[in-house]
Amino acid sequence: MDTKKIHKLVTQYTKTEIASNTRKRQNVYARAIYFKLCKELTKLTLKEIGQTLNKTHATVLHSINNIFPAIKLYDKKLYKIYTELTNNDEMPIEQRYAHLKEKYNNLKKQNLPIQYSNLINIIGQIPNNEIQNAELRFNTIKDMLVNKNKQ
Repeated sequence: MDTKKIHKLVTQYTKTEIASNTRKRQNVYARAIYFKLCKELTKLTLKEIGQTLNKTHATVLHSINNIFPAIKLYDKKLYKIYTELTNNDEMPIEQRYAHLKEKYNNLKKQNLPIQYSNLINIIGQIPNNEIQNAELRFNTIKDMLVNKNKQ
């Protein structure tokens, strides 16, 4: 998927022009979704992603690391848009699978504690056609456990 297609989808779903040079929350949050999707679905560097909207790599990084988590915590409507976009039929399943496979391989390379190795092996056994469902379920379980531990 290319940045133009991601730009079009984010603009369409959020009804916000992300290329505008404003700091209004609605625009900042929509740009954060755009930056996050570009980082996940393209091989572009942060600098290249930023250049698509005339922003710096630092803006992209700040948006992904600080703004996007705020969306996830406080703006369920926008986070739902993000999840819909990541599961959108216009995003090829092969691309989503390749992205998850890359994350899986990176996890395998890390020197993780033994308790994680069982989870990684389970993830590796998920059939390609069930990746989308598995990702949604894992995210739901993770969110439940994180919220449980915050209480």
